[in-house]
Amino acid sequence: MLSPVRRHRAAGALCAVLAVATLVAAPSAARGLDPGDLRVYGGSPADGNPGVVAIAVNEGGQWVGLCSAAMWRPRLLITAAHCLTAAGTDGRVDAVAVFPPGAEVRVYSDTGPQGAATVAVRQWWKADGYVNTSRLVQPNDFAVIEPDADLAPSGFTRLATQFDLARWAKAGSQVEHVGYGLVAAKTPTRGPHSISLPLSGYRPGSLLGQIFSTDQTEAKGLCPGDSGSPVFRMEGTSAFLLGVEVGSNSACQEPPSSDLLSISAAAVGYLPVLNSALASAGYPTIPGAPQSILAVARNRTATVSWLPPVVSAEAIVGYDVLDARGVLACQATATTCTVADLRDGTHGFTVRSRNSENEGDALPVGASGRVVIAPPPRLPAPRIEESARGMPQIVFDSLVGRSSAVVIRYVVKDDKGRIVCTGLPAEPDAATLSCRLPTRPGMYRFRVTARTEMGNSRPSALSPRFRVD
Repeated sequence: MLSPVRRHRAAGALCAVLAVATLVAAPSAARGLDPGDLRVYGGSPADGNPGVVAIAVNEGGQWVGLCSAAMWRPRLLITAAHCLTAAGTDGRVDAVAVFPPGAEVRVYSDTGPQGAATVAVRQWWKADGYVNTSRLVQPNDFAVIEPDADLAPSGFTRLATQFDLARWAKAGSQVEHVGYGLVAAKTPTRGPHSISLPLSGYRPGSLLGQIFSTDQTEAKGLCPGDSGSPVFRMEGTSAFLLGVEVGSNSACQEPPSSDLLSISAAAVGYLPVLNSALASAGYPTIPGAPQSILAVARNRTATVSWLPPVVSAEAIVGYDVLDARGVLACQATATTCTVADLRDGTHGFTVRSRNSENEGDALPVGASGRVVIAPPPRLPAPRIEESARGMPQIVFDSLVGRSSAVVIRYVVKDDKGRIVCTGLPAEPDAATLSCRLPTRPGMYRFRVTARTEMGNSRPSALSPRFRVD
C-alpha cells in the first residue's frame, strides 16, 4: 500500500503575495531573492495552458491559499477536496475564486485575487467520506467545482479509463503534470509550469480511495500549490485526463523529503460525484465500465460479450471493444461484438462504454477477456483405459484448450488405416474422449486426427499395442 504523503495548498502571509506557483521551473525573477540562488525543481513554463486553472481560497474572511484545478468542462473544474474544505473539518471554506486557464495569477490576503475570471462559483461537490483532518493525504481527496457560466473550452479529450490507467502504469508511461505550485522552497511564481513524470502505480482499491502515483526525483517534481493540478497523457493530439494531484513528498518541503512519491486521485474512480456535477451543469452523465466481459474464440475470430454497467447505463450510445494495446477492435450498440481475422497467439479484450460526448469507462483486461487463436496441433497418442464398467476402451485428448479451431469431427484409425470411430462428443467442452475397441480379434495400435474448419491436425503418434481377443 502506498504511504500517505503531505498534501499541499500553497499558503501566504498576511498582506503578501500568496504562494502562487507551479509544478516546477525557474521564475524569471523573485522579489527579495537572487534568481541565481534558487533551486529549480525541473519543469518548464506553461503560460496559457488550456488544461489548468488556479483557484484562490478564502477562509475566515481572508484569502489564505491557492490550489490548481483541471479545466475539465467549460463549466466544470476538478480539484483536490482539501483545497475546498476548511482545516480540521468536513465543512466548506468560505469562498473560492477561479482564474482563466493558464493565466498569470496574483492573490493578496487583504485585497484578494487580481485578474480572476468573471464567472462566480455556483457550487462544488466533494467525494463521500472526505474529511480535512490531517496534513497527510486523506481518503477520497477529490472535488468538482461548477461556475455559474462557461469559463473556457475543455483542455482534455476525455477521462482515462481504469483500463488506460492499469496498462500505462504497467508500462511506466510518461504523464504530464501542470499546475500553479512553488518552483522551489519558498519560491512562488505567477504562471503555471509543467513537467513529465513516469506513472509508477495504479491502486483502485487503496485505503486512500482510487489513486495513482508518479515518481519524482531530486531534480524534478511537484511543490506546494500543485494540489488539484491535472495529470494527463498525450497520445497524438488527444489529451487523456487521469485525475488530479492530491499530495507528494517533495524536495520543495522544509525539510526536504527523501521519499519523493506523488499521489493523485483517479478521476474515473469518482463517477458518482462527477455525474452529480455533470447533471447539475447540463452535461451527459458518464457510464461506468461494462461488467462480466467474456471472450470466446472460434477459428480466427473472437466473440466478446458483456453486461451493461451499473452506473449511468441510460447514457450509453455505444460500446468500444478494445484489444490489450488499447486499439479499437470493433464497435456495437448491443452487448456483443465479433472481432475477425486474428493472428495466432493470445488476445485480450475489454469493453469501454461510450456516451454522446465519447466519455465512458473500461475495466482492465481480465482472464475471461482473453482468448488463444491457434490452428489444430498434433494430438497426443491415444491410450487404452478401463471404462467405468471395467471394460477397455480407446481414450484420447480433445482440442479443448489447445486450439481455437471449430472441430468437424475426430477420427480414430488403426495402424492399418481403417476407421475405428469418428464423430463429435456429446459434450463439446470435454477434455478427453473415448471410443470402443474393434471387435475383430488381433493386435492393434491406434492414432487420432482432428478435422476442423481451420484444416486437419497431423495424425497423432500410434498408441501402444493392444490385443483384442
